[in-house]
Amino acid sequence: MTSIFRKMFVICIIFVRCIHSTAILPSTMPTRVPSNPTLLPSSFLPSAVPTLVPSHAQPVGTNDSDTWLREHNIRRCIHDVPLVTWSDAAYQSAQAYVNNLATLQHSNSYQEPPPAGPAGENLAIGFPNISSVVAAWYDEISCCVAIPGCVNQTCSADQFTAIVWEGVQEIGCAHNSVTNIFICRYRSGNVLSGDTANTVGFYLDNVLPISKNQSQCEGDIILKYQFLHARLCFHSISLAKN
Repeated sequence: MTSIFRKMFVICIIFVRCIHSTAILPSTMPTRVPSNPTLLPSSFLPSAVPTLVPSHAQPVGTNDSDTWLREHNIRRCIHDVPLVTWSDAAYQSAQAYVNNLATLQHSNSYQEPPPAGPAGENLAIGFPNISSVVAAWYDEISCCVAIPGCVNQTCSADQFTAIVWEGVQEIGCAHNSVTNIFICRYRSGNVLSGDTANTVGFYLDNVLPISKNQSQCEGDIILKYQFLHARLCFHSISLAKN
């Protein structure tokens, strides 16, 4: 009887966690006032390191992969490009780098060996949460003179283009809670190619126009993650029963 009660207790705990984890709310997708970005030379290198600092920032301490994926995939859905998945290797590399970062300075992520790289990279400092960071990066769409491509920019838009770059397949993002610096890496396979985020000469092929509205994509992405969470939870319950 003790064994049966123990299994029932475990199943109840898993069920409660499942209910909690599937209650994912849509993001608010806040906007920001553009800063004055500075440009770096472009080759197979990230081309911008703007310092994004909102007026009422406070530190957060989270490496929530679900939130990073949701915020990116909502915006990728808006441009009708494939959704990205999570890369533990890219996350671990990004976390190791940002742990020692006091100011915004890009790594050599484009020369990072597999499985963590090669990868594009976005940086931000001072934001209160993941949603506001990704929203600020995406808001650089206003700097694009024309899409598709966003080849000509009135201000730095290469953090926006990294988010929606069609060839990107995986992301790994991290946070330094001491300096409140956020970092995301964008992988497209084990070798540099036109699929690699922000590769010169491939913007027209990878930065596509808006084709869906925000609310539709928020609903679609949230339902997708709720479904995936439910599958994982019921699988865990099934294992606990046995």
